[in-house]
Amino acid sequence: MMIPMGRIGASLAVLVGLVSVASANPEADKLFEEGRKLVDSDPAAACAKFDQAIKLDPDAPGVLLNLGLCNEKIGKYKSSIYWFVKAQKRSTESGLTDYASAAGEHLQKLAKLVARVNITFAGTPPADAKVRIDGELVAPEDYSQAEVDPGHHTLDAGATGMQIVHQEFDIEANPSGADGKVVTLPPIAFVAGTNTVIIDRGATRRKWAWVGMIGGGTLMAVAGGLSLYELHVYNTCVKQTSGKPPEIDTTRAGCTDVTAQTNKANNAGHVAHVWGTTTFAVGAVAAAVGITLYFTAPDKERVDRTVFVPTVSPDGVGFSWSGRF
Repeated sequence: MMIPMGRIGASLAVLVGLVSVASANPEADKLFEEGRKLVDSDPAAACAKFDQAIKLDPDAPGVLLNLGLCNEKIGKYKSSIYWFVKAQKRSTESGLTDYASAAGEHLQKLAKLVARVNITFAGTPPADAKVRIDGELVAPEDYSQAEVDPGHHTLDAGATGMQIVHQEFDIEANPSGADGKVVTLPPIAFVAGTNTVIIDRGATRRKWAWVGMIGGGTLMAVAGGLSLYELHVYNTCVKQTSGKPPEIDTTRAGCTDVTAQTNKANNAGHVAHVWGTTTFAVGAVAAAVGITLYFTAPDKERVDRTVFVPTVSPDGVGFSWSGRF
């Protein structure tokens, strides 16, 4: 049986050479080969190649081993341990004892290099207390040795009826040859309280609804005022008698020039008809749209940030916290 090269090739110092055979997944094999060429010169870029390859072939021991190696080279010891553990398990299942042994040797070395966080509590924590570092759930048995990579990290702890505790901390990279640090964080002190927050998914829609209603109402009011003013101008010199067409009443003060007053009256009627009507219509539409947006906007929701919600990942189905925790 031929095994894909991506499943058995590994750029590890403890292994001598690579076996080159046909690949069952040409694209994964291509990415694997590109990554191998970068492991020593640019391990971060190599990791990116292996990340793509493992998505195409999740059970390839060679890719798993190389993911462990490139992460080790860039100081991401926790990530390296994760991939070496998977590589060791998969290699053992596939009968690749040399690869399983190589992964084991790296795991022994990394166990001395990876930084660990000691998580403690001020008093006895609630039975359902949960702790997450960088969003990843920490098992209670790992509270005294939670593995972390160098860099900035966040810790969130929560329990039913307790306010979420948030901490931030930094782990410095180890000097070459030095053992990993053990960092003890400030004790987690739970305080009774609620983690309920209001989520308003309709806030933006309601904001634009108010803009439409206020803007539309304003335009309608302007249209009404403009129409009343132009009606006043029109009626200044125009006399309207039942059964007769409108005419200029020259007996009124300032209305002796029939031509000028006729043009003035006609212009007032035009402005009221065109601009007044158009402005009113635009305002009415804007107000109607605003009203529609307002009454169709999603209602506000009260959400408890410590409620579990199911999540699906490449490794299976699990749970995550909604909100920040």
